Amino acid sequence: MDQPWLETGGPALKLAQDFARLGLFERDLRTGTALWDLQMYRLLGFDPAQPAPDAQATLERIHPDDRARVQAEYGAAARAAGRYASRFRVLLADATQREVQALLEVRNGSDGRPELLRGILIDDTEGAARARAQEELNAKLAEALKLAQIAVWHIDTATNRLYHNDASRHLAGMPDWPQYVDLDVVRAATHPDDVAVALRAANEALARPGAVDAETRYLDATGHYRDVLTRRVAERDASGKVIGLMGVSLDQTERVAERKRAQALVHRIDLVADAAGVGIWSVDVESGQVEWNAQMFHIYGRDPGEPAPSLRQWVAAGFIPTTGARSRRSGGDRSSRASAVSRPSSGSCAPTARCARWRAARGANCARAARSMWASTST
Repeated sequence: MDQPWLETGGPALKLAQDFARLGLFERDLRTGTALWDLQMYRLLGFDPAQPAPDAQATLERIHPDDRARVQAEYGAAARAAGRYASRFRVLLADATQREVQALLEVRNGSDGRPELLRGILIDDTEGAARARAQEELNAKLAEALKLAQIAVWHIDTATNRLYHNDASRHLAGMPDWPQYVDLDVVRAATHPDDVAVALRAANEALARPGAVDAETRYLDATGHYRDVLTRRVAERDASGKVIGLMGVSLDQTERVAERKRAQALVHRIDLVADAAGVGIWSVDVESGQVEWNAQMFHIYGRDPGEPAPSLRQWVAAGFIPTTGARSRRSGGDRSSRASAVSRPSSGSCAPTARCARWRAARGANCARAARSMWASTST
């Protein structure tokens, strides 16, 4: 039999054992005699002042749910020379549980039959806990992405293939698509007017660090284009070389359609206001930006080529209440304020119960602005 390897180690081996929390052991398969280092006693909770326990006593320290499997693996290893690996849990007398990895080597004796088993037992409790936490986090993230219907994808620049999740396949209307598709398929589905936009965003992401956003349209299985907001970032290897693009995509089709409907409604209101001679103005409460329609310029005799008066100018001239969009209005007070700014070249300007009211601002300013309508009383 070879010289016991536990007796051939030096300070370097001991240092490695302490830092890596690994124990060394060997067992004579014919006599059952075992040798353990100090770390083996610590990992399995035995008294180092006593001889190394036999195989049965050692087996009893293995978690009951793993014991039968480990016993079968150990028995198979003891019957044939070779190298083996196993993972299992250790349950100590004080109920402490550890997760370990065992690496074994079985050597034959001079008669060609297995004689010596040597091994390393590695305490992987912390690593296993981190792996489980990461798996749980990944599962939660995947579920969140699924609930939010966010498409996640990755482009391998070496193969020009796009790998995507279920949300990406549903976004394309192709739930039965394989795990990856050729990039040419994606390009063919891109709206002709958006191909340059998508290509420019990809090249920009590849050329610099950070994310790049782009809104593009893609043809789905129903033959309709979907509006998609995509954010992509370059993936690089350890040397900094670009190896791919990864990103997320969000279906904006309904939001874009709603925005277009709102813009169309505002346009129709403007047409009616122009036809009826109604002036419409809006003030962004946060920024103070003022917007006038064409009738406001006509009613107050201002040049349409010039910008509308600022909120400060309006307040200084007494045209609107100084308390802003939330003030209470008095018809007589508002009328005098209106005439103080400018009197139209023909007729007079007066707010009435029929034509002056607060309205939501158009588009994105809906929740932040106030709007009112004024009409000329000229006959």
